[in-house]
Amino acid sequence: MNLYLCSTIRHLMLAVLKSLDEPQVAATILLIKDQQNLREVDFDIEALPKNIDIQFVNRKQILSSAYCGLSGSLLKLAAVAGVKPTSRLQSYTRKKVLQQILGLQDISGLQLYLFNDRNRLSRLLKLSVNQYSVIEDGLSNYYGVPLSKVDKLKKTFSGNKNTLRYIGDSSRCHRIWLLNSDKAPREISDKVHNIDFINANNVIEYVYPLFKVTEGLDLTVDAIVATQPISVGKLTASNFDLEVYSALIEQLNKHQRRFICKLHPRESIERYQRAFPDCIFLQGKVPLELLIFGAKKKLDILSIYSSAGMGFEKYCTRKTLISENEAETMAEVFDSWRADRTELEKRLNNIL
Repeated sequence: MNLYLCSTIRHLMLAVLKSLDEPQVAATILLIKDQQNLREVDFDIEALPKNIDIQFVNRKQILSSAYCGLSGSLLKLAAVAGVKPTSRLQSYTRKKVLQQILGLQDISGLQLYLFNDRNRLSRLLKLSVNQYSVIEDGLSNYYGVPLSKVDKLKKTFSGNKNTLRYIGDSSRCHRIWLLNSDKAPREISDKVHNIDFINANNVIEYVYPLFKVTEGLDLTVDAIVATQPISVGKLTASNFDLEVYSALIEQLNKHQRRFICKLHPRESIERYQRAFPDCIFLQGKVPLELLIFGAKKKLDILSIYSSAGMGFEKYCTRKTLISENEAETMAEVFDSWRADRTELEKRLNNIL
């Protein structure tokens, strides 16, 4: 069986498409519901074929159950340390976590698919297998992040000179599925495969109904503003993001562009409706990529710094106010916008 761990609706979309591409293989998709406040009523699970089972899970409850008691404390230590599990540890993890906590019965031929192989639940599930695969999470797959002090120490003893870590760079990850495999970092490129399981017929027949999408976007729309919560530089906490979106919307109206705003799943629609009562907002429980799939004309996806639309450039053009090489200096860029609004205006003119 194939086991997928998803924490976003985009993960769910890709996991379902991968499972639909292998109809002969039983697939269980664990969808974490407490990260993006997902509810079962937001989806029509009955629309999927019998080989695919979606379970809505609470990550905190799973971790609490798995790590209780002395044996649980040892299990947590192994997960946090990222040890390569022995056959005995794998058997114990499969029995306690997969069978007892998650209620999975037939786990023969287990293949584990992750999107972020370093979050807490992923670390736990990795103890049940020798190897695992990774499917694209987003921008994080294409850029490394600085090593923690512990990871730096590990690299020093192992002789590895890399100063950044990448999703899937573990020796236990044997395959990485990416939408833009040609842009993969050199450090992981030898195990990268291009995502080839996005089938148009499957999208229309199964994925649209799953997300309760009846059709694509209104053909008169030529741009989508993709919002997102950004903690860097306290952009959202200070409400300065609303000022950025206000400037963007003003420019769109000035150029007589027909646009809608697509919210991130973790965001409240009321916050934006109060700020922009004349705009059309789409709730965040549907992947943006589904809305643009099959569009007869390319749409502009406008954002501050979002991976929305990545891999679907056949149907859209991604335009971000923050460039890819500014990811580590976003806070400084936001401060420059606060100090001088003409800096923001220049960027808006560049993408419009």
